[in-house]
Amino acid sequence: MRAPASKTKIRPIAARDLEVLVAHRRKMWEEIHPKKKAGLDEADEVYRRWFRRQRKLKRLDGVVAVDGAGRPLATGCVWLYEVHPRPGRPGPYEPYIMSMYTERAARGRGLATRIVKELLRWCRARGFDGALPPRLRRRPPDLRKVGIHSDPRDAPSLGEVTGVIRRPSRVISHATPRRRSSAA
Repeated sequence: MRAPASKTKIRPIAARDLEVLVAHRRKMWEEIHPKKKAGLDEADEVYRRWFRRQRKLKRLDGVVAVDGAGRPLATGCVWLYEVHPRPGRPGPYEPYIMSMYTERAARGRGLATRIVKELLRWCRARGFDGALPPRLRRRPPDLRKVGIHSDPRDAPSLGEVTGVIRRPSRVISHATPRRRSSAA
């Protein structure tokens, strides 16, 4: 039985959530590549070690959506990955939204949208204007509401820029801005 959306809460991840995050990540990979299940056990253990290390370095955080009984329905993380400094992007880190997963029975209730919004709040509270989105073959329509676009036709104001999260007033991207032609 599905819990009503009003009873669903979004809370920060805690150490106790590691196994939920591992299970959700595994389900995500099983759904993305159903024929490539070999190696998932090993990948789970590698992810556990990586996750603990990134949390210790304070470069990984996330949220979990839970129902009224506290059962996890959906999860998402944001990771601060190291980048090289360049003009307009001083570095040394940029946020990347990753490991998004919603249990099948909880899909279609806007949990992914709520999680992305919460992760973007986390980013902004730390001085970032946005984050790289998860790389999906097909973006769920609900993520377009929060500014994730995989095709410039979805967001005409972005021009050549794709796969970015944007705020209504600004574009946050890793693409070089288009230069204006000087018609003389």
